[in-house]
Amino acid sequence: KNFRYELSFKVWQCGGVVEWVPCSHVAHAYRGPRSHPSYVPGASPYQTSINHLRVAHVWMDEYAEYYYRREPAIRNLKFG
Repeated sequence: KNFRYELSFKVWQCGGVVEWVPCSHVAHAYRGPRSHPSYVPGASPYQTSINHLRVAHVWMDEYAEYYYRREPAIRNLKFG
């Protein structure tokens, strides 16, 4: 799961292009049903959003604003 973000940022930092196309199905890899629950008891139900927010804050610099515009509801979450 984290590999896709790591690879995206390596491409982006080396002059490549990362595009967010929410309606695209190109290069989608279906992995089938999960073998574990997506919600971990005791964890924040927003953990995935918190992780994405942390990545945007740490790696994207001024480009994080594009992410915040796309996901305005999570802008004020505490990400640690």
